[in-house]
Amino acid sequence: MLQCPKVANLVFYKGPFPPEGEVLLALIARFGAANAATEKRIATADLDKDFPVKNFKLGVNEMVGQREAQVVQYQIQNNIIGNLSEMSVWIDTKTQLPLKRAETGKRERSTETYGVFTVNSKLDGKLFDIPPR
Repeated sequence: MLQCPKVANLVFYKGPFPPEGEVLLALIARFGAANAATEKRIATADLDKDFPVKNFKLGVNEMVGQREAQVVQYQIQNNIIGNLSEMSVWIDTKTQLPLKRAETGKRERSTETYGVFTVNSKLDGKLFDIPPR
């Protein structure tokens, strides 16, 4: 992969992005869509060894917008930098698709909300371009 611009402490790489198949699903489940597409060290890691997932717990049912969701909580251990993140995912009780995902780590906190799922579609490569400043 060719190294591209560096923004703060993030280095972006030219594609192809994202990885295909089960690897992409595992990356999104662990790190979210944005990190899965831009983080080279994650894409080349042995996920089960470097980022084990553990301590699953069922939470309460909550509403996400107009949809009922089952909350699932778990932890991800980052063995590369020694960081443990607390994760929560809200799963639609009717469709079994994720509606929301939240991560709380030592130095960061992020939340993603999902709305539309399209399976086996073609993505325009421009979606992964970094806009000029």
